[in-house]
Parts: sequence; structure tokens; C-alpha cells
Amino acid sequence: MAKVVLTNVEFIALKMQAHPGRSGRFYRRACLAYKQPRLAASLARDPKACGSDHYSFYFRKNSRYRDRLWVDEAEKTVKDHMVSAWSSRRSRMDKNMKPKRSEWRLTEEGQRVADRAREKLGLPKLAKLSPSDEASQRTKNRIREHGPDFKVERIEGAACFNGEEAALVRSEDGWFGWLPLDEVKFVN
Repeated sequence: MAKVVLTNVEFIALKMQAHPGRSGRFYRRACLAYKQPRLAASLARDPKACGSDHYSFYFRKNSRYRDRLWVDEAEKTVKDHMVSAWSSRRSRMDKNMKPKRSEWRLTEEGQRVADRAREKLGLPKLAKLSPSDEASQRTKNRIREHGPDFKVERIEGAACFNGEEAALVRSEDGWFGWLPLDEVKFVN
């Protein structure tokens, strides 16, 4: 069986799908560990060792991936002193705030890239679930705490719900359990 290798963009999208809302540094380090494990190990032992990951390109303001595949949804609360001198004074005043810590999330196109990467690796596609209007507090809590992306293992009558149709789902953080089908909506 041939070894499947993901591109940097596929890997970052897949990692972001599994761990949304993390900083760009988190995804860059993960990509470095995937592509160059020896360099990542040496940098882990000695952070001052000479070496660069070159993956910051994917998160820069002028990157072709930013705002197309992923967006930073963090609240902008810190004054940015590195505003370009070439922009007009008005645009510099509008753009002089930046987030204290970034929170990257995938766009719809980014979700498609991550789904293609999952397919390439033979992983099942994630289903995006939301609670229905009649959902119990338990179902709402499970989707809020562990979702909204779940892998549906199987659908059948579950004994824990008196034989009613339920889905056995697994989240990316490791939780798995039954959710009644009449209490969830499949978003995608």
C-alpha cells in the first residue's frame, strides 16, 4: 500500500477541522512536525536552534489562503504598531487593531479541502450536527461541548432510548455516544 502524503494546505485544513479556534502557531508547529519531524524534534529540544518552519506564509495578511480557506475570528483588542506606511491614513486608522491571540476557523471552501484530505487518507467524512428545536438538554450539551463535527458510526434503534432511532457518533476530541435522531439536525 502506497504512503499517502498530504500537501501543507490539506494538512493545515485537516488539523484546523479537528482543532478549530487555535492559534496559527499551533497549526504551523503541527505542519512542521508532519513534514519535517527531525527539525521539529530538534526545535523542541532546543528552541534557539537554527531553523525555521516557513509555514507562517499560510497565515499572513497577503496570503492567498487567508480569508479564502480559513479566517481569524478573534476579537481585535490590541493596537497594531506595524501598520503599513504605504496605506492611506484613513485605512491605517481603521486597521490599527489586531487580536491578542488568533482563533483560526475554516471557511466553506476550507471545509471542502479538509474533507478531500480525509477522503484521501481513507477517513470518514464528518457530519455537522445541530440540536433540533425539541432536543433535550443532554443532546444540546453534547453538541455544544463536543461538536458540531461528528463522525457517524452507525444509526439504529438504541436500547438506551427505548429502541428509538439514534446515531452513535464520535467527536474529534474522543467523546462518543448515542444521540437520538429526532433531536438532531444534519447541517451539511
